Amino acid sequence: MKKTLLLLLFCCFALPGVSQETSFDQYIEKGIALHDAGNFENAIKEYEKALELEPNSGTAHYEIAYSYFLKGDYKSAVKYSEKAIDLETDNQLLNYVMLGNALDMLGKRKKAIKVYEEAMKEFDHYLLSYNYALTCLKVDKVD
Repeated sequence: MKKTLLLLLFCCFALPGVSQETSFDQYIEKGIALHDAGNFENAIKEYEKALELEPNSGTAHYEIAYSYFLKGDYKSAVKYSEKAIDLETDNQLLNYVMLGNALDMLGKRKKAIKVYEEAMKEFDHYLLSYNYALTCLKVDKVD
């Protein structure tokens, strides 16, 4: 009887944590599926639900930035990619590329160049070099 009661208590207290983690992943996965289908607005809603569970998730911030970027809302893409960079996530390279590209699309090319230059100090990756070069050509700055 005691074992059954202990097992029941364990399930009551342990499962909500597992459920929350699964829910975060499910929101992200559903958001990615919606994003891939071109449904950016609903993808963003799913990512925002994930952020409610994990407000400091770099993944959720990046995915929101990416959806806003493809939706053409570059100001929001800047906002969320800056937040993702501040969180110092594992995918910093992509966060910097997203920020630089969004700034470039807003016509803030000198700021974009600074972002790429800052990122190139930390990462040696062709995405940074390529986007840096494209942006420099737009402002006639080729080193």
